[in-house]
Formats: sequence, structure tokens, C-alpha cells
Amino acid sequence: MIVKTQILLILLLTVHINCQSQITMQWKLNSNKTTAEIAIKNTGSEVWVVPVHQQRLQAFFTDNCEWPRPDLSERYPFLAPTLNVFDVLTDERIETVSSFPYSDLTDFEKFRKRNDSLLVIKNLLLNEWMNKNHLTDKSTARHNVYFIKNLIFLKPQEEVRFEVPFSLFNITRQEDDIHDSYILQKDKNYALNLSICIDEALYHIMSKKQKRKLGRGKLFTGKIESNTLIIKSNNHENPRLRISNP
Repeated sequence: MIVKTQILLILLLTVHINCQSQITMQWKLNSNKTTAEIAIKNTGSEVWVVPVHQQRLQAFFTDNCEWPRPDLSERYPFLAPTLNVFDVLTDERIETVSSFPYSDLTDFEKFRKRNDSLLVIKNLLLNEWMNKNHLTDKSTARHNVYFIKNLIFLKPQEEVRFEVPFSLFNITRQEDDIHDSYILQKDKNYALNLSICIDEALYHIMSKKQKRKLGRGKLFTGKIESNTLIIKSNNHENPRLRISNP
């Protein structure tokens, strides 16, 4: 019985490692260091389905790989690649600093009415989505909409390229929500990479109907890590690129 259990664990581990090794990610910064250019490739022989937000990055938090994440706001890009920053000398991770942006309340009432009108429209669209996809819980349905719209289908040897805004001062580039930042010391070297981490539990927000539509595509679970870029910081908003490691 013990031998059978060990064999099963080895097989599961082999499948898990194989799954991760077939999906690769490379990235670089443009000359102005304002845009990250990202390439995700399926190097295997099977069709893989990977949930990735292709418009933004997100900061590192200890629960990035977990699901559910009840503290998430509706607009937070929790499927975006995570930007990781480390001190080159100590190999210590730079912690995320979160803060609220300045808000001008002069036109608060006008914005409130506009948001209320948008909320009515969004709820109508959400109800339509729930009926179409056989969903019953509104909170799950909101994440479901975002999740389904950010699935990437990668055929064997297929590569997807996209660009996202890059900033260490406001990583998710959300103007009217919490700003996540990395505060760097001047004239120090830092190692930056991207990662995508998908917990198998995340797929529980999909309906049976949605899973059937995947066809022969395999749902990716695990972690994808990119190449590392080394920067020297002039300040935390405008780092100077020094070395690029493939």
C-alpha cells in the first residue's frame, strides 16, 4: 500500500513538473522602461489553456497563488503576471507597499451618480452572464466573467506576445484604487522577474458548461517563471536597466 502511494505521488509530481516545463515566459523592457514586453510559449505537443491577464502586472503578496482570495476588489487583475523584485546582494525579496492615491472630492457627487449608473448596467450584464453560463452566485460570477475572458489557448509550439504598462510606483496602473509599489534604494542593483501562479482550486469558478467548451485543451496549474532582468535604481519610478539575462 505504501509503495502504491509513493508511485502515485511520483506520477503526480512528474505530471505537475511536465505541465510547468512546457509553458515558458520571457520578458524585456522597452527603451523608456515604461512598457514590459512579454512572450508566453507552449513548447509541448498538447493544447494548454492558461488564464493570463494581458493588460497589466500585479505586485507580489503571499496569497498570490491561493484561491479563493476574499480580499480582492472587483477590479483587481488577479490573473496578471506577478512582478517580483529582489535585492541582488542579499537575495531578499522587496516587499510590496500599498497606499491610497490622492482623491479630489470636488466632483464626488457627479462621479457617484456616474458610477451608480454604470453599476446598474454592469448588474444587468452580470445577470445575463449568469443565466447563460448556469451560475448562481454573484460574487463567483464576477470573477468568472474576468476569468473566462482572460483564458489563453496555446497550441503546440504556439507563442503569444503582449505588452503591459511597467511602473514600480503603481504596479497595477489603477488610478482610482489602491497603489501597490516597490520602494527601491538609489544606486542599488535589483533582480526583477515575472511569475504566473495558478491554483487548481481557481478552476472551480468555472461551470460544467464552460469546461466542456475547452475541448481537448488542458487546464494549466502550477507556476511559470520568466527570465531575470537586473536593474540599477536611480529612483523607484524610473530605474536604469543594466543587464538582461535570457
